[in-house]
Amino acid sequence: MTQPSSAPPPRKSLAREGVELLTTLAGGMAIAGGIHAVLFQPFT
Repeated sequence: MTQPSSAPPPRKSLAREGVELLTTLAGGMAIAGGIHAVLFQPFT
């Protein structure tokens, strides 16, 4: 962010950020689901 000269033109940056956000959310939900499954598996 501090190097605007070497950064590529802001083309499709919003779509890319949206995809990254969705991927991060999906990954976080998957990790949380895995932890939940591991923690509550012995009790089922």
